[in-house]
Amino acid sequence: MLTGAVPLVPADARHHLGALVPAGVAGFPCASRREWRVRAQLLQKDAALRAAMSRTAAAYAREELCQAGRHREVWRRALV
Repeated sequence: MLTGAVPLVPADARHHLGALVPAGVAGFPCASRREWRVRAQLLQKDAALRAAMSRTAAAYAREELCQAGRHREVWRRALV
């Protein structure tokens, strides 16, 4: 995310990445292979959406995830 990559992550609540990605804003949680394909194709076809989500993902990573204390707290909650 920090590099502007738009993450597609497992939607399963047991997976830690879902807690790190704001759904539909800076990435997409995907519950099935079909949903992964649909989201990936959407990002491939819609350059404006891809660019907007890329900027948002990078900003979110810088502002929320790269703060040491906040980072530890997010991971702690995600791994519990």
